[in-house]
Amino acid sequence: AARARTGGCERAGLRRFAHRRAAVPLFLTALSYGLVGAVYWAFAVEAISREDAGGGTPTAPLFWTLMGLAGTAGALTGYVIARYGLRRTHAWLFTGIAAAVALLGAAPGSLPAVALSAVLYGPCFMAGSGLLAVWSYHVFPEQPSTGFSVTVFFLGLGTVAGPAVLGACADRYGLRAAFLVTAAVAALTLMIRPPARAAARITGREPQRRAPADRFGLSRSTSSS
Repeated sequence: AARARTGGCERAGLRRFAHRRAAVPLFLTALSYGLVGAVYWAFAVEAISREDAGGGTPTAPLFWTLMGLAGTAGALTGYVIARYGLRRTHAWLFTGIAAAVALLGAAPGSLPAVALSAVLYGPCFMAGSGLLAVWSYHVFPEQPSTGFSVTVFFLGLGTVAGPAVLGACADRYGLRAAFLVTAAVAALTLMIRPPARAAARITGREPQRRAPADRFGLSRSTSSS
């Protein structure tokens, strides 16, 4: 009987997990994050090196150095989420990622563009995993480990699909076009936002519900009478 109850509870929990609509934006964001990140890591140096062929400029080493140094700012992710909430952090991160990828698509031979791309992408990419972890916890507070595991699964799908799909695009239309398409994917992710309620819980600024009388200004008139 105990086993039957346990099994029933587990199946009920899995059903609630599978039908949770609030998870859809989280999973789509994880998919996009994995896809864009995989393309950037796989093809960024190739794009830079093609434009710098024979130039003798150590652009690739500078690119990695700047990205690594800037990426240390990702340690502030928890503070930024707590201070500004999931929605703003999500918007800032994917704006930075989209801009970083677009710079390599538009001007991979420009040293300022490459440097700015590295400085933008480093902290935004590092902060992305923290964003997904916090968001996942607020979507699945009863099953945090399972929820984050499924989130990572979708991230992995994007990591596998990104180089395959965008690699085919690069073979057909060129590497710069593939980067611009990838930047568009990151920009479209801005339309997929965390719920406002979760953001309010994190910042501690959840709006208080007003009584029905307060909504119509009746409380003041009642008190004055």
